Amino acid sequence: MKRILIFAVMVFVLGAFFGCGENVKNISVKDIVASIDAEIESVSSLTATDLLDEENEMGKYVAEAYALDINLLDEAIVKAPMISLAVDEIAIIKVKDAKDIDLVKESMENRKQVQMNAFENYVPGNYEIAKNAIIKTKGNYVYLIISNEAEQIEAIIEKQFE
Repeated sequence: MKRILIFAVMVFVLGAFFGCGENVKNISVKDIVASIDAEIESVSSLTATDLLDEENEMGKYVAEAYALDINLLDEAIVKAPMISLAVDEIAIIKVKDAKDIDLVKESMENRKQVQMNAFENYVPGNYEIAKNAIIKTKGNYVYLIISNEAEQIEAIIEKQFE
């Protein structure tokens, strides 16, 4: 009887310890981006770049700008303006392995800093937008939102996982 009780306690403790991971709905990055485009007009005008599209040279350029190893990524889309005077930028990335989340998140933090540095003495209003960027993770997804409408965009992203 004592062994059964000890075994039950161990199962409970291990289940509580390992079962606390974030269980997130598997949704395509393209679907997330489409939902944002449908609701936020300013985002729909940004150019979308699929970082894993081998036929699109821009994907390689954007991956380099983010300092991302595309071999770690399952899906990745960055929406950014065609001209560098605008600051708005949204990156939604799904990593293949959860162990790489911190590395991708660090790349997003670095990208935020690059944008802040670019606009600090150039366009002060854009500097503030970059400074207030949102960087979050959800399961194997990492996202960066640099926009005046960052909170609305984040709400749309979070709604996709409900």
